Amino acid sequence: MKVFLTLPDKQDLPYSIVSEVLAHLMYPFGDEVATQMAWRELGCRLVIIDEYDTLEAVLVGLIDAKEQVLFALEYPEYVDVIGDYCLSLAITNDEGGGIYLLTHKSHNLEALKESIANAKHLDI
Repeated sequence: MKVFLTLPDKQDLPYSIVSEVLAHLMYPFGDEVATQMAWRELGCRLVIIDEYDTLEAVLVGLIDAKEQVLFALEYPEYVDVIGDYCLSLAITNDEGGGIYLLTHKSHNLEALKESIANAKHLDI
């Protein structure tokens, strides 16, 4: 699992979908420079849950992003299928900041949502 607080570099994204993911991430802002500035100002982030990530690793890795990821799973603005991944966006503040969640299709999102909710409740 990877968490980015700035626009990720191409090598940080799954190779087969790099162009499509970057296009989604930059679309609201126009270009890479504007996207980087907006992400810093608005508090945007990208969480990538890859096919090799275990549920336990995801829970440990989401120390400060559990609530945002849970929100993205429960209330996405949109979800788009890109190759073997699903990209969702949830707006998390009034200024327009949000979280992009890129998950591999091999993950059961309902089980992930339940596990994060339980971990949040148990303060794991």
